[in-house]
Amino acid sequence: TGVCLFGRPRWRGHWGARSRGSSMPSALKVSVITLGAIGGTLLGLSPSLSLHTFPPHVDGRTRTLVLFENGRLEDGTSVLVPSTACRDLSGWAAGQLGMSNCSQCTLYDQSAGRITQCDQLQPNQSVWVVPPERWFVFPTGELGRTVELRRMRSPRKEGHAITLETLSQSPRVFRLNNFLTDEESDELVANALADTDPVTSLQRSTTGAEHQVSFNKVRTSENAFDGSSRLARILKERAVDVLGMLPYDEEITDGLQVLRYNVSTAYISHHDYLDDNGGGHDYDSSKDGSNRFATVLFYLSDVEEGGETLFPQGQAVDEGEPNAFGSVTVRDVPPEDHIKAELIANGTMDLFEPGRWERRMLIQCKTRLAVKPKKATAVLFYSQHPDGTLDKASLHGACPVISGTK
Repeated sequence: TGVCLFGRPRWRGHWGARSRGSSMPSALKVSVITLGAIGGTLLGLSPSLSLHTFPPHVDGRTRTLVLFENGRLEDGTSVLVPSTACRDLSGWAAGQLGMSNCSQCTLYDQSAGRITQCDQLQPNQSVWVVPPERWFVFPTGELGRTVELRRMRSPRKEGHAITLETLSQSPRVFRLNNFLTDEESDELVANALADTDPVTSLQRSTTGAEHQVSFNKVRTSENAFDGSSRLARILKERAVDVLGMLPYDEEITDGLQVLRYNVSTAYISHHDYLDDNGGGHDYDSSKDGSNRFATVLFYLSDVEEGGETLFPQGQAVDEGEPNAFGSVTVRDVPPEDHIKAELIANGTMDLFEPGRWERRMLIQCKTRLAVKPKKATAVLFYSQHPDGTLDKASLHGACPVISGTK
């Protein structure tokens, strides 16, 4: 499943596109990858955030915090929190980082939980200060860094919390472990395959948004939309919650998109954020506009070979085992001519005619960051930097399926 956010990440009161009377592109894209199907949805999110409480301190002593700018895990500022700071905690914290005019800043813990008062603080806690019209962005840290989202309830059995694991620093790519279950994956697939509606049922995928929609040779999958099922609503809410963007608002979300890739089908590398199409919407998310912000991909099936999510500007890694510290490591990559020769020798190149873009992608899928689809796992990546500028490194695509169905 994939989640993308549009425009200026956060608005006071309502989204900018709506305030100008124009239709607003979805902010959150949810895509699902499954046995014969991948699913996704575009969501527009409410600007307000939920309150997550922590046990209060009872000793009355001064607290020590480490403050960070949004999305960063370096150059933190260690500070003592005087009792007077509790009257305007966010404004005081912003001042410690030299952020002026920030009384409307918001504070977050490492799991994207919002902090609004001193009683929520833990000793020596890391806190992120986010400007008033931005969303929280998870910092990456080193490869394999894992954060347990304790504020969320995992759909899996007790003892299996949702965790966020760093796969890449640029682009920002994370693996979400324990985000969904095998049963939920199967149900999404079944819903998509059972749909007979001529608009939402499984059919050839398109590219673009609104009046930009078109069929072309660079996206060869099929897709369906699940906009009303109980499970689609649950998973969209869960994706929004992971990002700390509560409360969830169904009125500004699209349906869950479910996609299927059969053998030799793929999607050329592209960005999830949209370029200005002259339709009247302001897509400059670094200022007053809005554009896609983040994507969450849910994998709904295992794939025998191929079908990875490719980030051609990301460094190739060995993903290792989920939640195993140090298991994500930089991978040694053979020369491209060696890989090409191997693909020719084993017949993989023969799936595509000479000159086709898929041939070049096959080599990239062996030499760049390529996340393997594993049933009931998920991947999060951002289309924007913390300051709202678009992240060109978020370029991504779907590697051709060589064997099996994605």
